[in-house]
Amino acid sequence: MKGLGFELEAEDYISFTKNKNEFVFKCNDKELMPDIFIQFFGVWKNQIALLNTMQNQYLEELRNALLPDLMSGKLDVTNVNS
Repeated sequence: MKGLGFELEAEDYISFTKNKNEFVFKCNDKELMPDIFIQFFGVWKNQIALLNTMQNQYLEELRNALLPDLMSGKLDVTNVNS
Protein backbone atom coordinates (compact mmCIF):
# COMPACT_ATOMS: atom_id res chain seq x y z
CA MET A 1 0.00 0.00 0.00
CA LYS A 2 2.93 2.33 0.55
CA GLY A 3 3.68 2.08 -3.18
CA LEU A 4 0.26 3.60 -3.88
CA GLY A 5 1.09 6.70 -1.88
CA PHE A 6 -0.75 6.08 1.38
CA GLU A 7 -0.19 4.15 4.53
CA LEU A 8 -2.67 2.17 6.60
CA GLU A 9 -2.64 2.33 10.37
CA ALA A 10 -3.06 -1.43 10.57
CA GLU A 11 -2.04 -3.94 7.95
CA ASP A 12 -5.08 -6.17 8.49
CA TYR A 13 -7.56 -3.99 6.55
CA ILE A 14 -6.76 -4.79 2.93
CA SER A 15 -4.67 -7.58 1.48
CA PHE A 16 -3.99 -8.50 -2.11
CA THR A 17 -4.11 -12.02 -3.47
CA LYS A 18 -2.05 -13.63 -6.22
CA ASN A 19 -4.92 -12.86 -8.58
CA LYS A 20 -4.19 -9.27 -9.67
CA ASN A 21 -7.92 -8.50 -9.99
CA GLU A 22 -8.79 -9.48 -6.46
CA PHE A 23 -8.27 -8.01 -3.02
CA VAL A 24 -9.67 -8.96 0.36
CA PHE A 25 -11.00 -6.76 3.15
CA LYS A 26 -10.06 -7.89 6.63
CA CYS A 27 -11.28 -5.92 9.58
CA ASN A 28 -11.80 -7.11 13.14
CA ASP A 29 -13.49 -3.88 14.22
CA LYS A 30 -17.20 -4.31 13.42
CA GLU A 31 -17.89 -0.61 14.05
CA LEU A 32 -15.30 0.48 11.48
CA MET A 33 -16.35 -1.98 8.75
CA PRO A 34 -19.42 0.00 7.52
CA ASP A 35 -17.22 3.09 7.04
CA ILE A 36 -14.75 1.07 4.99
CA PHE A 37 -17.53 -0.29 2.78
CA ILE A 38 -19.06 3.16 2.30
CA GLN A 39 -15.69 4.47 1.07
CA PHE A 40 -15.07 1.43 -1.12
CA PHE A 41 -18.49 1.44 -2.75
CA GLY A 42 -18.27 5.18 -3.43
CA VAL A 43 -15.01 4.68 -5.32
CA TRP A 44 -16.41 1.57 -7.06
CA LYS A 45 -19.56 3.43 -8.13
CA ASN A 46 -17.45 6.24 -9.61
CA GLN A 47 -15.27 3.74 -11.45
CA ILE A 48 -18.31 1.99 -12.97
CA ALA A 49 -19.75 5.37 -14.02
CA LEU A 50 -16.43 6.27 -15.69
CA LEU A 51 -16.30 2.95 -17.54
CA ASN A 52 -19.89 3.39 -18.72
CA THR A 53 -19.11 6.89 -19.97
CA MET A 54 -16.05 5.65 -21.84
CA GLN A 55 -18.05 2.82 -23.41
CA ASN A 56 -20.80 5.23 -24.46
CA GLN A 57 -18.23 7.52 -26.09
CA TYR A 58 -16.71 4.59 -27.97
CA LEU A 59 -20.11 3.41 -29.20
CA GLU A 60 -21.05 6.95 -30.24
CA GLU A 61 -17.85 7.28 -32.27
CA LEU A 62 -18.44 3.88 -33.88
CA ARG A 63 -22.03 4.82 -34.75
CA ASN A 64 -20.95 8.15 -36.22
CA ALA A 65 -18.31 6.43 -38.34
CA LEU A 66 -20.57 3.66 -39.67
CA LEU A 67 -23.95 5.34 -40.04
CA PRO A 68 -23.24 7.39 -43.19
CA ASP A 69 -21.95 4.29 -45.03
CA LEU A 70 -24.90 2.22 -43.85
CA MET A 71 -27.41 4.85 -44.93
CA SER A 72 -25.81 5.27 -48.37
CA GLY A 73 -25.71 1.52 -48.99
CA LYS A 74 -21.91 1.47 -49.11
CA LEU A 75 -21.97 -1.04 -46.23
CA ASP A 76 -24.37 -3.95 -46.23
CA VAL A 77 -25.37 -5.79 -43.08
CA THR A 78 -26.18 -9.41 -43.74
CA ASN A 79 -27.16 -12.24 -41.44
CA VAL A 80 -24.02 -14.28 -40.84
CA ASN A 81 -25.95 -17.24 -39.33
CA SER A 82 -27.96 -18.06 -42.47
